[in-house]
Amino acid sequence: MKKTRLGNSDVEVSSICLGTDLIGSKIDRETSFRLLDLFRENGGTFVDTGNFYAAWLPDCQGGESETTIGLWMKERDVRDEMAIGTKVGFDYPGCAGGRDPAGM
Repeated sequence: MKKTRLGNSDVEVSSICLGTDLIGSKIDRETSFRLLDLFRENGGTFVDTGNFYAAWLPDCQGGESETTIGLWMKERDVRDEMAIGTKVGFDYPGCAGGRDPAGM
């Protein structure tokens, strides 16, 4: 897989970044691990996640994808091979269909 340098850093990542919105939530752990394995086996080194992914799903609170990715990296001992892109997200009070983490 083609690699690209991140900005002016010495960090090189795969040109394809794997989005993990449903990893560890709608996609169970076993399947999530298989998907991450397949991505890595084909040269993937760049994974995108976010703390709010799947927070809107029943029985989910957000953080499931980050937790699953961390467990996968630990079990496979591949932390030094992977680059993780993440971001912080949250609902705004009063937004339609959203949950209010502040309880307002």
